[in-house]
Amino acid sequence: MTHRLMCIAIVCGASSSALAQVASPQQAPAPTVAASEPPTVAASEPPSTPVPESEPPPAQVASSELPPRHGLFAGAALWGGNISCNGSSCGGFRSAEGASGQLGWSFTPRLSLLFDLWAMTSSKNDTSVTFVTSTIDARYWLMPALWVQGGIGVGHATIHAGDLAKVGDNVPVGEVAAGYDFVRGRSWALDASLQVAQGTTTKPNGGTTTGRSTGLGVHFTWYASQ
Repeated sequence: MTHRLMCIAIVCGASSSALAQVASPQQAPAPTVAASEPPTVAASEPPSTPVPESEPPPAQVASSELPPRHGLFAGAALWGGNISCNGSSCGGFRSAEGASGQLGWSFTPRLSLLFDLWAMTSSKNDTSVTFVTSTIDARYWLMPALWVQGGIGVGHATIHAGDLAKVGDNVPVGEVAAGYDFVRGRSWALDASLQVAQGTTTKPNGGTTTGRSTGLGVHFTWYASQ
């Protein structure tokens, strides 16, 4: 009997020990920490060199930005046209050509005062007639390239027939003109112009004689102050 009780106790003790091992949770293994790798530093690129901005080219003066007219100027022209005489001792038109010279002063870009010497000659049938006028004129620029002109002065006619020559008396003369600058530089201009000069004389017997020069010319002007 005693022997049987001892066996039962041994069996029960072993069972209890087994049950205790099953009931107790297993301890989880400690997590494995991976060795940290040093951070990879990207190779630094060399700083880019800034490209300098190209400077704009120096401003150029446009052809339209010409200096204003002022001061002393001089000019010369070649003309083609006609001369005419109406009166008791002459009449009709004669084709003529001539030349002129000018000297003046521009007070403002629009207003100038000038002296104009103009001669037109016609030769026909061994006879030549020359009309010469000397006038003081005012020139006004309506636009940068368009001008009008008018003035007064004196004029005379010279007649050559063979070996004979006769110079007429000076008579009052009026002159009008208009022109357009078709080319202009900084100190010069080239224009086409139309000009008319007329003078009238009264004879002792009451008769009148009128002489007229009409010409279309190309005129060159030089501005000394520019």
